[in-house]
Amino acid sequence: MARKKGDINKLTKSVKDAVEHAFTKVNNEGYLIWLSREHPAAFCSLIGKCIPATVALDVKHTFDLGAAMLTAQDGLTRLNNADVINVTPDTPDNLAKSLITKDK
Repeated sequence: MARKKGDINKLTKSVKDAVEHAFTKVNNEGYLIWLSREHPAAFCSLIGKCIPATVALDVKHTFDLGAAMLTAQDGLTRLNNADVINVTPDTPDNLAKSLITKDK
């Protein structure tokens, strides 16, 4: 009978278990402490192999800039009848006009 997709091969599992058992035994005797002091490069390499090389991240965010601008403009208008910035693009006809407009 074949193994199910995603199951670990029996030989692979037994090898991993043997390595883990041996590592646990030598580490109980202070192997990692000894390694870190006597061979720091090898210790750092071991630590590096325990950290994932990549992390997958997928972030999606929708932002309605037009709605945000309208909300901001409404807020400015409500603040003591504050001035509103005219965002009309500069053209030769309106270069002389002020960017800040207010009815007086």
